[in-house]
Amino acid sequence: MQKDKLLKTIGRYFMNGQCDKAVLKIKNKTLQSNFFDNSEQCVGTIKVKDFDLQDSVLGLGSTQSFLNILKPFGDEIKFKIEGDDDNSSKILMSDGIFNSRYYLFDKSVIPQIEIDKEGLGDLVLEFNLNTEFISNFKKAKDAISDSKHFAIISDNKNTRCVINYNQQTNNHILFKFEPKIKESDNIKLAFDTQVFSEVINSNMDFTEATLQIFANCKDFENILLILFKGSDWESSYYIIPKILQNKEEE
Repeated sequence: MQKDKLLKTIGRYFMNGQCDKAVLKIKNKTLQSNFFDNSEQCVGTIKVKDFDLQDSVLGLGSTQSFLNILKPFGDEIKFKIEGDDDNSSKILMSDGIFNSRYYLFDKSVIPQIEIDKEGLGDLVLEFNLNTEFISNFKKAKDAISDSKHFAIISDNKNTRCVINYNQQTNNHILFKFEPKIKESDNIKLAFDTQVFSEVINSNMDFTEATLQIFANCKDFENILLILFKGSDWESSYYIIPKILQNKEEE
């Protein structure tokens, strides 16, 4: 299979080290995985079609070590997966020059979690996530590189994104955006800046993207959902808001 497709698929859950462990399930050339990041703030799912590996369940206990193994390989890699289809034991790889054997983890030792979509609650804000928003977010984040949190605030004035929200310093940057759906004038939610950044960076080849905020959820008071679609893949990320000290309105 193509190395580039494999690396992009892994990147959608690995998120530059935010999630190092995952179980990848391949059935009829479709890959699916449910995962959560190391800080347990983000729960995600990925689905990839035309994934040219045999039916298997791959327990990647250290994604970083697997990525390291892949580095010397060329653009096309042949894979052979050994072990039970429901819990594969190792991957054999070859590109005509390099050969490698990579041992997998038992899937039972890798925690998995899946959001109950029926318990999402009420959709209070929806926005077609576009390149303008992403560019503005990155520019603001680069300007305040040590920002730990950002906020999405929507009231009877406007809807805006605030970088470096509710921290000891008073420095912050905000920019406005127009939601497609707005059902509340009382939204003020803070999120981890790095987690959000890595989610975006891992899906920059999207063709469609949507940002949604839900209230009155089954397991959380609020949750942020980001949906991405590509030519042969889709991914979703549920990000839990941060509880911060109160601060005057931005």
